[in-house]
Amino acid sequence: MSRRSGGAAQQHHARKFAFPIYASVFYDSQYFLVAGGGGKKSSGIRNLVTVSSFVADDYGSSRGGVVSEAITAVATDDDCPQRLAMHPDGGFVVCVFGGSIGVFGMERNLNSMMMMGTSGGGGGG
Repeated sequence: MSRRSGGAAQQHHARKFAFPIYASVFYDSQYFLVAGGGGKKSSGIRNLVTVSSFVADDYGSSRGGVVSEAITAVATDDDCPQRLAMHPDGGFVVCVFGGSIGVFGMERNLNSMMMMGTSGGGGGG
C-alpha cells in the first residue's frame, strides 16, 4: 500500500470484506472474485465466493482505483474456499475447498456478473 506524507495509508483503493479472505482472482480487467469465510457454521462467519469490480483512477495507472462492495455472492455452506482458478475462456472458476473442488459457472451480462451453482465439492448458492 502506498503512503502519503505524514504516514497515512491511502485507502480509496482498498476494501474490507466481512470474512477472512483466502483467495482472489481477476475475471477480466473490471471484475474479480474474492473467496473465504470462517469454516464451520459455528464460527458465525459465512463461507462465500463473491464478485466485486475494480475501476482504476487512470486507466493503466498503478496509482489505484475504486473497489466495489460485493456485487453478487455464492455461499459455500460449511466448506471454506481456499483457492480459485479461472478457466482460460472465463466461463468457469474452480474453487478448492480443503479436500474437494467446486466448479462455478460465470456469466457476464452488460454491466454485471453472475455466478451459477456448483458441481463437485462445496455448497450451493
